[in-house]
Amino acid sequence: MIIYLRSFSSITEAFFIFGILKTDTLSSIEIIYSHFCINYSLTTDSRKVESGSVYLALKGERFDGNEFAQQALELGASLVIVDDNKFYTKDERVILVENSLETLQLLAQHHRQKLNIPVVALTGSNGKTTTKELLNEALSTKYNVHATAGNFNNHIGVPLTILKATPIHEIIIVEMGANHIKEIQNLCNIGLPDIGLITNIGKAHLEGFGGYEGVIKAKSEMYEHLKSTGGTIVYNNEDDLLTEVVGGYLPTVAYSPNSNYKLIDSYPKLSFEHNGVKRMTGLVGAYNLANIAAAISVGELMHCEVSKMLDAICDYVPTNNRSQTISKNGIHFILDAYNANPTSMELAIKEFGNSSFSNKGMVLGDMMELGVSTVMEHEKIIKQCRSLPTVDFIFVGPIFNEFEKKYPEFRFVKSVNNLSSFITQRKPDSHCLVKGSRSLRLENILGLLD
Repeated sequence: MIIYLRSFSSITEAFFIFGILKTDTLSSIEIIYSHFCINYSLTTDSRKVESGSVYLALKGERFDGNEFAQQALELGASLVIVDDNKFYTKDERVILVENSLETLQLLAQHHRQKLNIPVVALTGSNGKTTTKELLNEALSTKYNVHATAGNFNNHIGVPLTILKATPIHEIIIVEMGANHIKEIQNLCNIGLPDIGLITNIGKAHLEGFGGYEGVIKAKSEMYEHLKSTGGTIVYNNEDDLLTEVVGGYLPTVAYSPNSNYKLIDSYPKLSFEHNGVKRMTGLVGAYNLANIAAAISVGELMHCEVSKMLDAICDYVPTNNRSQTISKNGIHFILDAYNANPTSMELAIKEFGNSSFSNKGMVLGDMMELGVSTVMEHEKIIKQCRSLPTVDFIFVGPIFNEFEKKYPEFRFVKSVNNLSSFITQRKPDSHCLVKGSRSLRLENILGLLD
């Protein structure tokens, strides 16, 4: 077993990162951790409390977990953590902390150190969840892997992911998302990755980052963390921006998707040739070659066998509206409706538009969190679609709908509920790409065919 571990000398040193070093908090972490280690069970949802588990009360915009402290005790929690004095009782099973969220993050970091196993972290504007899934498939050919569930990748999801790892695991894969500067930095301080990769840096969450330069700065925080701790950077050396950000740092592992993987076809399934062997995947789109190459590169670093990793990756079937293929009433849908930003949208339109399908339609939904770039980026998408006259387009959402009079050659609707005529008019054996931001719930288009 290879260990790439570097960590802080103690939990005390970790507190300086967050700037909240206090003796009582330090004692609380040790007490909480001793309870947690009894069965490695911690939840922030009082409805999921089981006998012997730890319940940690978090506050949200619409709820206060402190209010359910007593309920958690009644359900059998061995320990309840609150940060509101109103809900603190003299019950020995209740601990009062200054800030429950910071306690959760510090507890996760402490647990990460105690496990003493490699942590692989990844972020990126596009493809990070798919790459995480492929990486999980690849590393699982040799190791017992614990990986982020779904896209549980924020300031709460990352610590909860780490805390779900147990001593039976040999590697942790942590997906990290962000929509503001310093979020990746903070997540790295919690997860302390030994290996890290950025899938790409594109136009996503422009509003929160203050523009594309902010995106570059924010995503680069992962590389900066690894450089400061001596970790290993895995990167696509065909990506000029990533190569520039890496600079001359070592240790690094570079991969070359187009050099090492020969594209055969993108649709209806991605197929490629590697070392003379032709392979068919359950994915769609040539852009997934880079995601495959990233997963294989990390796996090789961890001494996994390439052929076994490729077998596992080709057996992987995407779910959750990420390049998911579903056929209904003779129409073949490609659901890529979990998220959308200008970079991923432009690439999907280009690849699907140039595919060999004879009867193609695209349902394109609004892209969110673009700030002052919202109008410009949506109009760029519409203009791009003008270059594909053989494709039947329809645009969905209030943002796209503002362009209805300016571009009369296209159809615009305000919501997925208005797509019925477009879908029912599709010819048998036609193909339809559905892509847009999650808030539009474009996957509900399938229900229009019932």
